[in-house]
Amino acid sequence: MLKNSPVQTYTPPNLSNCEKEPIHIIGHIQPHGELLAIDATNFEVLYISENLKSKYDIDFKQKISLGDLASENVIDIVKVGLRSGDFATINGTKVDFLNRQMQIIINKQANVCTLEFEPAETLLPENELHLIMGKALARIQSSGSFQDLLWQTVTEIRNITGYDRVMIYQFKQNWDGKVVAESKRADLESMMDLHFPASDIPAQARQLFKLNQVRIILDVDANNQPIYNIHENNIPLDLTHSTLRSSSPIHLEYLRNMGVQASLTISIIYKGQLWGMFTCHHYTPKYISYSFRNTCKFIGSLFSSAIEFKQDAREKELLERYYRNESDLVKNVMNGWDILRGLTQFDTKLTDINEAHGAAICFENQFYSVGISPSQTEISEIADRVRDLQADSLYITQHLPKIHPPAKSYAKKACGILMIGLSQSMNDFIIWFKPEQSQTIHWGGNPEKAHEWDGDKQRINPRKSFEKFTTLSQHTSLEWSDNEVAAALKLREDLNSILINKTNEIRALNAELKTAYEYLDTFSYTVSHDLKTPLSSIKGYAEILMRYHRHKIDDDMARSLNQIIVNTDKMKDLIQDVLNYSKIGRVEKELAYVATGNIISELVENIKIGNQDKNINFSMGALPDVQAERTMLYQVFNNLMSNAVKYSKPNVTVDVAIKGIETDHEVTYSVTDNGKGFDMKNADRVFELFKRLDDVNHIEGTGLGLAIVKRIITLHKGKIWVESLPGVGSTFYFSLPKHYYN
Repeated sequence: MLKNSPVQTYTPPNLSNCEKEPIHIIGHIQPHGELLAIDATNFEVLYISENLKSKYDIDFKQKISLGDLASENVIDIVKVGLRSGDFATINGTKVDFLNRQMQIIINKQANVCTLEFEPAETLLPENELHLIMGKALARIQSSGSFQDLLWQTVTEIRNITGYDRVMIYQFKQNWDGKVVAESKRADLESMMDLHFPASDIPAQARQLFKLNQVRIILDVDANNQPIYNIHENNIPLDLTHSTLRSSSPIHLEYLRNMGVQASLTISIIYKGQLWGMFTCHHYTPKYISYSFRNTCKFIGSLFSSAIEFKQDAREKELLERYYRNESDLVKNVMNGWDILRGLTQFDTKLTDINEAHGAAICFENQFYSVGISPSQTEISEIADRVRDLQADSLYITQHLPKIHPPAKSYAKKACGILMIGLSQSMNDFIIWFKPEQSQTIHWGGNPEKAHEWDGDKQRINPRKSFEKFTTLSQHTSLEWSDNEVAAALKLREDLNSILINKTNEIRALNAELKTAYEYLDTFSYTVSHDLKTPLSSIKGYAEILMRYHRHKIDDDMARSLNQIIVNTDKMKDLIQDVLNYSKIGRVEKELAYVATGNIISELVENIKIGNQDKNINFSMGALPDVQAERTMLYQVFNNLMSNAVKYSKPNVTVDVAIKGIETDHEVTYSVTDNGKGFDMKNADRVFELFKRLDDVNHIEGTGLGLAIVKRIITLHKGKIWVESLPGVGSTFYFSLPKHYYN
């Protein structure tokens, strides 16, 4: 007999370590098979199951080799697998082991080979099994819709295996599960559409299902056999790929509470991830052979390929539509180099690259929303919350009220968000919104009481009731699919590329502009020197003729000489105005708070001195100080006040009122007169270069004064407008934004 060989120990989980239960080294196997593990190099026996060791009368304190326990046939099979590095093709081979026909299943981890022996039983002759399987596969492959594929597959697996109930259990994103297809005995209550909490299949169990894709439990009440460690080295045997590994006591009790006596699970792998499982239940002990289980595994693999094909076709169609619409958005942006307009003012909208019901964009302090969206204030608060949570340029949630409680009040508009940043600080961003999807969920038992603590046994017990338990899901939107995220990220990258190109283009334009300004400065000097000098000469000669030779010329000649003198002065003024206009925007603004009242007082005095032939009444209201470039602001008021006097009605006291109004955001000034006024149809013309109204052509002027005023106001990020009535007068307004300077 085997003497003094320690059993691998297993500690049942408690409340603190349930998620970490080491079920891959559970230390027991199911009793319908036998196990031994050997050193892959020298075939020395390292581990043996209790039900196998009891068949030998050997002192294992001595070095025991595989040859001491098994026939040459078994040893040869192990050697073939080790040489090829692939046991899959030989697993299930029938061998004579201790005078019994058994199927051998081998797996290798590190330098340890684990040999498992199961009874070589089949429910059907092999040729008949192949025939049934071929027909089943043909029916599965001919399935039309996705739901038809699900139903057809569970039906065929149940027909082949004979289990009382076969279900497809699909995992959700949070690892809760749902029964999405079912074939069952007629007398059993349906479990279709029931949900189960993620804790029913914890993370370590899901990982095992991914690695070992077929799992059988013959009898939940079976006397599981311990595994002995021959060398007493406290290194447990890893049963990750074992077909005989026993289950966690909690899972066995879970099945008992459901009334299930035996089970079979087949993993469904989609794109390398655990998508779900075929879950087969039987209400009496049931065994199907390794060969039969391999048949089921093949059906599972075929099903995985089928859903991948059907899902990929649908996903590809969606992604192509999203990308096509994303491309249209980018083209619209590039057509005008205007991100906000390109994303919001054309037929293709932001909501066309996903299944969102609304979206919003904030770019360069401009805001726009489309579809069903929260208010601008609410969206700004959402963006602030996201920035508080992370610095990444992508944020996704389908539970916005959980991270931002105020969103509960507008969950019907925005319960799920997908947000991308268009700048490193996330101050420029796009957010898509999905509304709340309230739904009634039927659970297999109360999900809040999935486990109970047994104080007497100091262990966790699974819930005892699996009666339908109904909950209402709130504050949750539909999930954001991988395709939706991919389309949003593509848009972000394309927009960033446009912004980079635009930045480079602006740099190039600035360089060209700098060169143009240098040429303009040269031209300005030429205008100033080469044009003003001959004009001065013309005026000088005309004045000499008038002063020293007046007695020699008649009156007509004298009037002509006076006209020459007047027009040369006008020409010089025009040249100076053109120079002044060209310099605006190139001269550095020296911003400071300007005492506007002082400027107005100085101008009132100067204008009165220059217009002593007119009766002028200036009135001044409140004149708030403003941050501006003083010389330019002086020029603005000078033009507006001088024009008020210049275009006054004859023989009427000229009334000019100047005042200002201050708000939180801007200061607005007005200059009102009682002069000639004009038709508002011509309002735009008064600010254009060299444009003068027809009824004032007889009044001296160059047509540049108001154009200069508008350019100065624009340079200060302000605005200017006018209100006028013919024969009544005009009011010119201009405003300067306070926040631009603060």
